[in-house]
Amino acid sequence: MKPGSSAFILLLGALSALPPIAIDMGLPAIPSIEAAFADAAGRGPLTLSVFLFGFAVTPLFAGPLADRFGRRPVMLSGLLVFAFAAGACAFTTDFSALLGFRLLQGIAGGACAVVPFAIVRDTMDGVEARTMFAKIMTVIGVAPLVAPLIGSAMLGIVSWEMVYLSQGMVAFILALTVAFCLPETMDKDRRPSLSSATLASRYVEVIANRTFRNFTLVYAFSFACKFAYISASAAVFIQTFGLSASSFALTFGLMSCGLIVGSSLSARLSSKISPMMLISCALCAMNFAVLLSLLLALLDLATLWTLVPLVTIVTISFGIIAPNAVHCAMQPMSGVAATASGLSRSVQMVLGAAASAFGAMATSTLTPVISMSAVMTVCAAAAGGILLWHRLHLPAASEPG
Repeated sequence: MKPGSSAFILLLGALSALPPIAIDMGLPAIPSIEAAFADAAGRGPLTLSVFLFGFAVTPLFAGPLADRFGRRPVMLSGLLVFAFAAGACAFTTDFSALLGFRLLQGIAGGACAVVPFAIVRDTMDGVEARTMFAKIMTVIGVAPLVAPLIGSAMLGIVSWEMVYLSQGMVAFILALTVAFCLPETMDKDRRPSLSSATLASRYVEVIANRTFRNFTLVYAFSFACKFAYISASAAVFIQTFGLSASSFALTFGLMSCGLIVGSSLSARLSSKISPMMLISCALCAMNFAVLLSLLLALLDLATLWTLVPLVTIVTISFGIIAPNAVHCAMQPMSGVAATASGLSRSVQMVLGAAASAFGAMATSTLTPVISMSAVMTVCAAAAGGILLWHRLHLPAASEPG
C-alpha cells in the first residue's frame, strides 16, 4: 500500500475512526443495555465512561511501544484485543463484566488511535503531511455522522449485542488489512530503547518543546469545545427542545457534517494558506459561535433553529483546526512521533472528559443549553488564548509550515 494513495488514506482514517465509532454506535443501545441487566438501571452511560478512561490512558504507553517496536505490532495487537473485547461485550451476561470488557476495548482503542498520526509523520512532511492529516480527519468525520444512525438501525432489527459484535468484526477486518497491506514505516535504526530512563527522557523532550505543547493544547481545547456539545447533545436536543430519538440522530448527523466540511476545506487550502492562519481564522469563528450561543442562552432566546447553525460552525471550525494543529504539533517530533502522538491523544481525551464532567455538574444549577454553551465558550477561549500566546512569544520564522 503506497503512502498517499486513496487506500492508504481510507485505512488510516478507518483506524483513527474506530474508537469514535465504538462510542457513537453505542449511544442508541444504552436504554436496551439498562433494560437487559437488573443492576444497570441509570448506569448505562458508564459503558461510555469506562471506554473513555481506557482510551485516555493507553496512548501514554502505546506511543513509546510503537516507537520502540514499530507501528505494525502495536496496531495489530490493539486491533485484535479490541475485536476480542467487543465480542466479549456481546456475549457477557453480567453488567460489571460488560464494563470490564468496555474498559479493555477502550484500552485497545487507545493503542489503535496513536499509530496513524505517527505513520503520517514517518512518511510525509510539510504541506503533504498537512493535506494528509486533513484527509484523515475527513474520514474520521464520517464516524459521528453515520455511527448513531447505524446503531439505531441495527437496534430496530437485532439486539444490542450485535452492536458490539459488529464493532469486533470491523476491528478484525482492519487487523487483516494491516497485516497484509500496510508496511512498517518506522526505521529500525531510529528505534530508541524502552528503559525507564529513556522513556522519561523522551517524554521530557516532547513536553519541553513549546511548539508541540502549545499546538497540542490548542487541538485539545478545541476538541473539548466540540466534546462538550456531544456529551450534552441528548439533554439539549431531546429533553430541552423535545426532539424524538430519530430526529435527534438526524440533527446530530447534520451538525457532524461540519467536521467533514472543515477537513475538506483544510485539505484544499493547505497548499495556499499557512497552518497558523487557518487555525487563527477557525478559532475566531469558533469563539464567535460559542459566545453568541451563550448570549442567546442567557437571554432565553436559544432555539433549535439558532443552536444548530452555531454548533455547525463549531464543528466546521474544529475540522479546520484539528489537522493543522496536529501537523504543527507533530512537525518537530520526527524522532519520537508515536510518543508525541500518544501524549497528544491523552491530553485530548482528558480535556474532553473534563469538559463533559463540568457540563454535567453545571446542569444541577443551570439549564442544559446554558451549561453546554458556557463550557464550550471557556474551552474555545482557552484554545484562542494559547494560540495568541504562542504567536506573541515565538518568532514567525519558527512556525511550522
